[in-house]
Amino acid sequence: KNVLRKSKGTDSSINQLAVSTLDHLKTQSFPLNIFNKIQTKNFIRINFHSILCNSNFCPLAIGGKFLYFDNDHLSIEGAKLVYPILNKSLLKNN
Repeated sequence: KNVLRKSKGTDSSINQLAVSTLDHLKTQSFPLNIFNKIQTKNFIRINFHSILCNSNFCPLAIGGKFLYFDNDHLSIEGAKLVYPILNKSLLKNN
């Protein structure tokens, strides 16, 4: 809701509030390091930052559609972006 109030409704104005890719990677470094140490056949590592972030920032909206429902949860539009790689990874390891 705050994002909508502060923006003019365009992707570029909404994404001014987005986190930088560098900050995102710093925030995720602790869990990523732990997951990278897990060496088992039954553990699938899927990293979505390459889909949800570009080289500069992790957009909140693309094509006028929000990628997140709240701070931590993808919207339906965000889930549609990660679904192909998630599905492929799960099918490959099934």
